[in-house]
Amino acid sequence: MLKKIKHVKIVLIGESGVGKTSIISSYIKNEFSTEVQSSLTASFATKETNLTLNENIIQFDIWDTAGQELFRAVNKIFYTDANIVILVYDVTNKNSFLELKNYWYNEILKNGEKNVIFGIAGNKNDLYQNEEIKEEEVRKWANEINSIFYLTSAKNKNGIDELFNELGKKYIDKEFQNNLNVLGEKNNIKIMENNLNPKKKKCC
Repeated sequence: MLKKIKHVKIVLIGESGVGKTSIISSYIKNEFSTEVQSSLTASFATKETNLTLNENIIQFDIWDTAGQELFRAVNKIFYTDANIVILVYDVTNKNSFLELKNYWYNEILKNGEKNVIFGIAGNKNDLYQNEEIKEEEVRKWANEINSIFYLTSAKNKNGIDELFNELGKKYIDKEFQNNLNVLGEKNNIKIMENNLNPKKKKCC
């Protein structure tokens, strides 16, 4: 029997050098390299998960985008229809977080899907002793925008599987809720139709 696949599009967004490519490599291949170069174009990878939705196996279709400023307009092509967007910053570079908060998040709200799910990855947490942005500040913002937040390390693989797994579960929960809402609307329409067209009682 062929497996039924539910494709879920995930896009990683963030400044150049924050470790988006390394996060994907760690998640997909369990690999880490100190020689990873910054992406100059978007790249694509897939991973079948152990999550299911309506008997469909969820497959993450993951896009890695270029972080350089000159590619910002091009990146819009990739996140406009994303189901999940992961905002990635470098814990040792405060500006990389501020760019997420002041630019990227607003761009995705403006151009992305209405019900897009946000995740935040505070990457390079293995270098926590050099951090420039406190976890509490990021966690506060994550709560404000209803985002899942994890400190991650592509080098040590800390937090990466957990982040993707939690985002997948949130997507499933949202899809179930959407289906219930649609079902409820259909039932309400039927009730209204019955009220507008009551059945006539038979005489005698």
